[in-house]
Amino acid sequence: MLPNSYNYTGLRLRHGVNKIFKHPMFKDSAWIFIVYILLGIIGILTSVVLARSFSLYDMGRYQLILTYLALGSIAGLPGMNTIITKGILKDYDNIFFIALKKSIFLTVACSLLLLGSGIILYYLQLAKELGVTLMVLSPFIPLIGLEKYESYFQGKRKFRQSRRIAFFYGMANLLVVGGTAYLTKSLFAVIAALFFVKMASVLIILGIVRRGLSQKERNLKYEQSLLKQGWQLSGLSVFNVIVGHMDRIILGAMDPALLALYHVGGYLVTKIKDGVKSLLIVPIMHWSKLSKEENIKKISTHGLKFFLLGTGLTIIIWIIAPWFIPFLYGKNYYESIAVARWLSLILPVLFWGTMVLTVNIYQGDTSFYRKTVIGTQIFYIVSLAVFVPLWGMYGVVASFVARAYVQHVFFSFIYILKNKNVFFV
Repeated sequence: MLPNSYNYTGLRLRHGVNKIFKHPMFKDSAWIFIVYILLGIIGILTSVVLARSFSLYDMGRYQLILTYLALGSIAGLPGMNTIITKGILKDYDNIFFIALKKSIFLTVACSLLLLGSGIILYYLQLAKELGVTLMVLSPFIPLIGLEKYESYFQGKRKFRQSRRIAFFYGMANLLVVGGTAYLTKSLFAVIAALFFVKMASVLIILGIVRRGLSQKERNLKYEQSLLKQGWQLSGLSVFNVIVGHMDRIILGAMDPALLALYHVGGYLVTKIKDGVKSLLIVPIMHWSKLSKEENIKKISTHGLKFFLLGTGLTIIIWIIAPWFIPFLYGKNYYESIAVARWLSLILPVLFWGTMVLTVNIYQGDTSFYRKTVIGTQIFYIVSLAVFVPLWGMYGVVASFVARAYVQHVFFSFIYILKNKNVFFV
């Protein structure tokens, strides 16, 4: 009987493994994970070329310009991205065109304002360097307004197509931007190359997206509900984006060289943090099709896996950072090792916390999410005001880590208590 029992157990195990590997969600998740690793490698290679081509100071200046561009996303109504996904999930494709028109109008207006302000500051010699920066940033802003396509891919659950496009964009960035840096060593030439890559990619991808959308009979009530949430989230994003980039703004103002050290040390962690929804997008979108109760049960069942994933990544970063950073970036970036290790402490709670909070975004009215973001960012501002004067760059690191635990542990725990009848069933 014992051998037969073993055979029966083995058959069940093989059947279970085969079922997992054949499941469409597993296939999509595995595909996204592989491409995300490749994108991480491409991103590292790009940053290595830039770091090796620029001085520590110019590398910091380049990162500061990228920070200003990230702040420019405010004009593109980033809150509309969520409602585009939400609308397309419910087969209401019209919301993409409506939100895109509003975003284009606002970004063009902001671009002209930046350009005019830059010209005035430069030619009146009031602040020539700031004037040049504003003129350089102005043509990027309308492109930011057009970057709504990722929301389309998420809503349509076209995960593989989205990752293929991201891969080709990453390769173009490496070849064009990295190649320009290597050949010219010029900061402005690199910015021009970045603009060319971004413009070409936006136009090509929008052409792809347009063919996949369908106009339907308008549902004005549902449309207004989505737009209201989009405006609310966009208003929240103004606060969220500014505060979210305060670490880089502060370090850039203190010394661009510090920003370069911080960027290299935090590259892996911030890539994971910024892309965590991309890594989790398959379960998020699949489970968002379920009821709120079923969604929460799924997260509760798989919670330990999310924690172990983050913990494993933290251990890897602590092990590889001491040889990985000096080998790739050079001895000037040795101080980035400590930055990488301490920032990685956010990863054990990052995946779980993100999954919990996205329930409120896609299964509710986003009110708890808005309160979470506001509360977290207020805490972050206070911690920066306290820690930066004491510890400088490491004060920024400490504030970054503390903010992550407030958002992904404290507020997630509150949400769990509010829904304890579902979480603990």
